[in-house]
Amino acid sequence: MMRTGGHKASPVGCRGLRILLAGCFLFCTLASTALAELRVSGAPAAVVVETRGATIEEVLKALQGRFKFRYRSSQALSGVISGTYSGSLQRVITRLLEGHNYVFRNSTDGLEVSIFAPNAPVMRPVVGAPNEPLKECRYDDGVRIIPVEC
Repeated sequence: MMRTGGHKASPVGCRGLRILLAGCFLFCTLASTALAELRVSGAPAAVVVETRGATIEEVLKALQGRFKFRYRSSQALSGVISGTYSGSLQRVITRLLEGHNYVFRNSTDGLEVSIFAPNAPVMRPVVGAPNEPLKECRYDDGVRIIPVEC
């Protein structure tokens, strides 16, 4: 009887290949989480946050560990962010929480922020007289009018 060159895959070989592929998938998943970078520096008046692939929650925890700052959230803050954020502590947190509803509170323990679900309706207090026009701040450089923070 003559054998041909065809090979039959053994069940052990297929099982080993499945285990190898599952291991590669797990390694890639863990490696991508491990590649997140986060650096926080500065003082409360001039914070610098540099991040690549960190979640909002990770950044807030890092800020909480470095400054007199506490936060509470009604949900997990799992959005991944990358970039450099600088400014006062409150300004950096404001930029990090774009799309979320939140309330700041200054206390003797430092800055506190309560974070609510994104786009959830939140009642905001009206500042000033009810019929008073909203304050509009802008800079006119002679060529164009640029809105600025008040």
